[in-house]
Amino acid sequence: MKSQAGHFQFIQEAYRSLQKKRYQEALVLLENVLAAGPEDPYPYFLISVVYLFSNKFDRAHGIMDRLKRVNPDYIPLVQLQAFLYLKSATSYESAMTRYMELVEKYPADHKLNRALQSVRKNSDFTQLQKHARLQDFVDIPQPPKPRRMKRVKSGIHARFPGREKRRFTIRLPLVIGISTVLIAAVVLAFFALRDPSPWQAIVTAGKNLNTDTVDKIYLGEPGYSLLNPVSREKPLEFYYSNHDVLADFEKAKRLIKDGRNNEALLILNRLNNSNARFTVKEKFEFLIKFIVDTEDRVYESIPYNTLRNKLHLYRGFALNWEGKISNLKNTRSSQSFTLLIDYKKNDIFSGIADVYSATPYPDLVNGDLVTLHGVFVSTMGDDQRLYVVAHDVKKK
Repeated sequence: MKSQAGHFQFIQEAYRSLQKKRYQEALVLLENVLAAGPEDPYPYFLISVVYLFSNKFDRAHGIMDRLKRVNPDYIPLVQLQAFLYLKSATSYESAMTRYMELVEKYPADHKLNRALQSVRKNSDFTQLQKHARLQDFVDIPQPPKPRRMKRVKSGIHARFPGREKRRFTIRLPLVIGISTVLIAAVVLAFFALRDPSPWQAIVTAGKNLNTDTVDKIYLGEPGYSLLNPVSREKPLEFYYSNHDVLADFEKAKRLIKDGRNNEALLILNRLNNSNARFTVKEKFEFLIKFIVDTEDRVYESIPYNTLRNKLHLYRGFALNWEGKISNLKNTRSSQSFTLLIDYKKNDIFSGIADVYSATPYPDLVNGDLVTLHGVFVSTMGDDQRLYVVAHDVKKK
């Protein structure tokens, strides 16, 4: 375990062992990797999964606690902890509460959204807990592939008296490694002297990001392709050039700095659902999360049909709706109800949304007309009903 290539190889072998359910073998490999103190969160996550499959729950929780302190927003870890909470939840409501909070915090994560739908659609929560499989609720991504070690011949010959012709060989990884280190040192020195904050801003986006550092986040160096030339699925939004992606990204950053978060969110969701490269989409998701975590957001009125027609653009949108309450349900620590949006007399309304509130409003009853400040999170069920997290509910 003296080299990074060795780490990759051991992690890859451990992943294969996990897939084949050879857990003890995977543990031996991963414990050797962790002994070297790698900075990458992936091996810590992977060994947590292996510990769980090996019924070594205390060790799994110990590793997860360490990883959470270092990288609390590491998505595979978030998914894994949510799954464990689901398995141990004392009630359907508490499991729903946890997944609603996570989907609101990480609106771009498809696995959490699907998990929330699975919990909500299941009619027997006890059976769901019993039969829920980790693989269905948690992404276990493949490890990065190690670089191939190639050996090339130089083609340079040297003749010596009385000796056979010899062929000198050059190890390509050595040459590439030295060159890469020198180039990286120059590049990093250049950016460090120019302004180290862009890299810092991206790394610490979940914790320390503010409107001043938003400006420092950029998509890449000039000449780097931001678009994915091949996609397995047709994207919901399509960009034809780097210029258009950059223009929208810069516009979204300006809107965030101006406090126009909903407008910025529409652009970022468009970018995040486009044919942009995955590595670029990470920057979009950072800013989406920043907006969702922002306190004192401005709640804006938006027609139900406008949101319904472009659901993917409005995830995380802070909305202001009026309507009538029905199907009110109360627990000790939360509340949920159906909102008949823009309710008029004679049961005329624009649409329906399911609303969840972590703060109960004891004076609410079915039939009340209310003003709702909330965040659109996702859709539920076969009918794609809107799901909204309430931040404030007031009687009219």
